[in-house]
Amino acid sequence: MPYYNTNLDNIQLYYEDRGQGEPVVFIHGWSGSGKTLMPMAEILKNRYRCITYDHRGLGASTRATKGLTMAQLARDLKELIAYLGLKEVTLVGHSMGAATVYSYLGQFGCENLKRCVFIDMSPKTLNDQEWTFGYHEEELYDLPKLLADMELMNENFGAFQLRFMSGLVPAMKSIPDILAPNLAAGLLGVNDIQVLKSFWFSMFIADHRPAMEKLTVPSLYIYPEQGLYPMGAPDFIKAAAKAPVELVSIPNAGHLIPMVNPPLVAQHLADFLART
Repeated sequence: MPYYNTNLDNIQLYYEDRGQGEPVVFIHGWSGSGKTLMPMAEILKNRYRCITYDHRGLGASTRATKGLTMAQLARDLKELIAYLGLKEVTLVGHSMGAATVYSYLGQFGCENLKRCVFIDMSPKTLNDQEWTFGYHEEELYDLPKLLADMELMNENFGAFQLRFMSGLVPAMKSIPDILAPNLAAGLLGVNDIQVLKSFWFSMFIADHRPAMEKLTVPSLYIYPEQGLYPMGAPDFIKAAAKAPVELVSIPNAGHLIPMVNPPLVAQHLADFLART
């Protein structure tokens, strides 16, 4: 099993490297792992060198007690790219993975990048009086709701995660209450609660809007019409970027579209790579 040891704290990041050609790095979301985007990598590996990896503290990577921020995830990504000797890289980020790319842009600009692909992620996830293009549940998700969720995580993380996942998979709302604890434990998997709490908080307090002006390579935003963020988020990115940003809308699709229909998302990605 291949690992890379980070410079900051010697954390082992698990990665998989498949195929040949232009490098494409897939960056997974909150509570996931590289496995969640692996089906797309498998589809594209005959034409591209496809790398998936697990964020620090998640999946098969080493459990971490520090560096559990979007800023450090971006630094981990930069180190992994350097370690693998990648040049002219395409970054494909889903959800928190896209937030990692936003943080990369903020810190390093488009250094060593050829393209960026963002899948359903606002550059600012927390809503306020001036910004309403962040995370939506039944209502706008703002600071009081974030703080209430942090308290719920401390009290009953399973209840929080079950509610969150029920918003992504509506069928889960019909699960009998008696089965909810077992399901919540299954959703947590091998991940550590403290790691997930830290990433959730960092993801929501970060404001990556200024970084969009550093987006100087062709980019693609994949917008599932039933996703977690309104159309104003990709519109903002397109308006702020210094290079063309294509918007692809997928009807009747939700936030988990890369896992629910990998061939469809991979086809949009392949088309974008071919024409840029």
